[in-house]
Amino acid sequence: RIAQGQVTVVNDLQQATVQLPVGISRITYYVTDCGGNMDSCAFNVLVKDMEAPQLNCPADTLVVLPQGTCSVTLPIRLPIGATDNCTALNFPAIRPTYFATGASPVSPTVLPTAGLAPTHQFNRGTTEVFFILRDSSGNADTCNYRVVVEDQEKPIARCQPSTLFVTPSGLQDPTVSAAEIDAGSTDNCGIASRVLSPNTFNCLQAGFVQNVTLTVTGF
Repeated sequence: RIAQGQVTVVNDLQQATVQLPVGISRITYYVTDCGGNMDSCAFNVLVKDMEAPQLNCPADTLVVLPQGTCSVTLPIRLPIGATDNCTALNFPAIRPTYFATGASPVSPTVLPTAGLAPTHQFNRGTTEVFFILRDSSGNADTCNYRVVVEDQEKPIARCQPSTLFVTPSGLQDPTVSAAEIDAGSTDNCGIASRVLSPNTFNCLQAGFVQNVTLTVTGF
């Protein structure tokens, strides 16, 4: 007899194959002799589910930033499938935990509403989104995908003239910094560097207009 189930009569003591659920099942044996005397013994069988569920994530996503912005608000794409050997997963009516690392970190969060993708702000760069799903036995599976946000907008370089005074001794060639020539260069994600070429001059160039090039690089 298994748990409180029906008693099964066997004529000989032999090994029997039974199907047991996950958890503890108590099995009891009863024996009766020809005089009607009866005895019993019992033991427990613990069945553990050690198999993790399978969670499938969507493919990587590539997004180009809108003009004049350095981040974009997007829905976090949900897993596209989930299965488990024991737990009946009513996909997509599941609420896995998600988090993100990289350019746009997100702390571990339980999906607020099953089947409804939350929105988050994604910065320029690569963000890796992770989903974690646990079955009723605590076994977990993780899947992930990347959201790549590209900045294809070039910076705008603005220049202004500058006057440089040369020392008559000529012992040291004077220099002009990129900041002196920059007249308010801009970039949607910020300016990483400014380079002026040429930026060193000498006495032989005194009295002449020298053309220079300001190169601005965005992040």
